Amino acid sequence: MARDRLTEVSTRDHFFERLSNEPDAYGVSLMVDISFFKKLNDPYGHLTGDLVIKDVAQILQCMQK
Repeated sequence: MARDRLTEVSTRDHFFERLSNEPDAYGVSLMVDISFFKKLNDPYGHLTGDLVIKDVAQILQCMQK
């Protein structure tokens, strides 16, 4: 799978596969920890948590442009 179903961001595996198939390619893989996410996800539910994750992914995608 090339993209995460929730965020539509490229997956880690897709990123490394592209790097291995294109010797001149380069890039950065970023792992993000949403601080205190559990404190939001538990009381408000997974649907709300999913919205937060999508928003964070969208913000990070905007920052790369």
